[in-house]
Amino acid sequence: MSIRWTEEEAKAHGFIRDADGNWSRNTKARGQGNRPKEMPKPQPPVRRKAKRQARREECMQGSYELRIVCYCKRDNDPDNMCPKVFIDSLVEQGYLPDDSSKHVRRVIKEVILAEEEKTVIEIWKHVQ
Repeated sequence: MSIRWTEEEAKAHGFIRDADGNWSRNTKARGQGNRPKEMPKPQPPVRRKAKRQARREECMQGSYELRIVCYCKRDNDPDNMCPKVFIDSLVEQGYLPDDSSKHVRRVIKEVILAEEEKTVIEIWKHVQ
C-alpha cells in the first residue's frame, strides 16, 4: 500500500525533507499525537435523516420501474452489471421505500458504448 501526498500534505502530517530530498518523520511533531496543531480533527459526516425520511414518506405510495444505463468505454456484458447495489443505495437514501417486488416492478439494464464512463439511474412511477 502506498500513500500519495502533496508536499503540503506531507508537511501537515509531520514529515520533513532533508538536504538530500528524502522524507522523514519530524520528531518534534511526534509529541503532538502524530497530528500537527494547525490541522483540524476530522468532523463526523452530517446526517440528513430528516430529508431521507421525507423522501421515503413521499414515495411510499405506489410502485416503480428502474432503468439503469451504464455508459462504458469498452464493451461489457449487460448481465455483469449488478443493479442490487444501486437499488439498495436508493432505498438507503430514501428514494425508494423498499426493494421488494411490491415497490420495484421492473428493472431495465442497459450498457451503451460512450467516451465518458458514467451510470444513469432513472426512476419511473409505475402507472396501473
